[in-house]
Amino acid sequence: MNTFEKYWWQDTPNASRLCKEIVQALFCGRQVIFHHPQHLPWQDAFCQNIESLILEQESERTLKIVAAESIPDTLAGLGDYLLKNFCKPDLRTRFRSAMGYADFLANHTNGNTLGTTYLLIENASAKQVETWTPFLEEYHEKLGQNNGCTFLLTTSADTNLHAKGIECIDYEEEITDYDCLIFYLILAGECKDCPPALRQYLGELTGTIAKKDVELGAACVKQGNSFLKNPLEILQHLPNDGRCPFPEEETTIRSAIWMTQVKMLFPIIENFRQRFLERYQECIQKQLPHNNSFSEPITDYHDVELGLIWHFFCDHDLQVSDKDYKDFHIYRDARNHLAHIEPLNWEDVLQVIQTTCKNHPSV
Repeated sequence: MNTFEKYWWQDTPNASRLCKEIVQALFCGRQVIFHHPQHLPWQDAFCQNIESLILEQESERTLKIVAAESIPDTLAGLGDYLLKNFCKPDLRTRFRSAMGYADFLANHTNGNTLGTTYLLIENASAKQVETWTPFLEEYHEKLGQNNGCTFLLTTSADTNLHAKGIECIDYEEEITDYDCLIFYLILAGECKDCPPALRQYLGELTGTIAKKDVELGAACVKQGNSFLKNPLEILQHLPNDGRCPFPEEETTIRSAIWMTQVKMLFPIIENFRQRFLERYQECIQKQLPHNNSFSEPITDYHDVELGLIWHFFCDHDLQVSDKDYKDFHIYRDARNHLAHIEPLNWEDVLQVIQTTCKNHPSV
């Protein structure tokens, strides 16, 4: 399990809790159907994590993982698979189809190893889920107090099941955009190919573009500065095996960049404006009342925007230090770009953030 996979399935709160919820349902003896997106992130790592969680608390049972495609999508297909792989030869010979697979397996627990098995069947089709669910329900009911197999079916097929003894767990209901953002920020915080001042921006931008596709997001974060400088080019050259669909339109990417910058930089710019007004309160208040760009009278210095401050500069009515004048230009230019729905390049973002960190380390 690599670092990205581990951070997602073990360290991201809701993804980790999801695995524990599945395992707890298995421990309680319930059959589980886990519904996930068409491409479950790092599916092998998911299975490994389920197995590790079981081994931490269970010494008598083991997890067996099998691909659903290796089992025929009929009731007899599943039943024959269970007979062949978990029952002794003499027990198999005693089975008759009239007995029913569920009834037979549930009432002959001494002749099979199902009682020491958690069976994870990966990527069941819609037909397999529909066909096998009645078996799981009957098997669970017939077992009673007997010690039998506990099944975990994973599927991306649309299902609407309400069966006794079966717990349905849905990935999309458990995992939110916020979980994915936490994951991206964790990865970005450790990205060596990105200035520390831009790591939050890297995580936020990844979240806006990749959304809940965490494999795509991890691939973006891994590119560090290269991704920040030219997201569209990086996205077009990322290996795409069908698991990571991404927006290719330049306008879509530019919009995502702009939204991220508004989210991150506007509060920083507003903080600068307020600090600037407090520092030069007396000088600015002397210029009031004054009309703003909408011909509205401004009487309180708290309401003065950067554009009006710039007007005071141009009329030579406001004297400030060289450093504050330079900082003002940085924030005003950034604000004007964003106000006109024009994203900044990464160098300008870095300049705004570094200027803020230099002036106010705690911000």
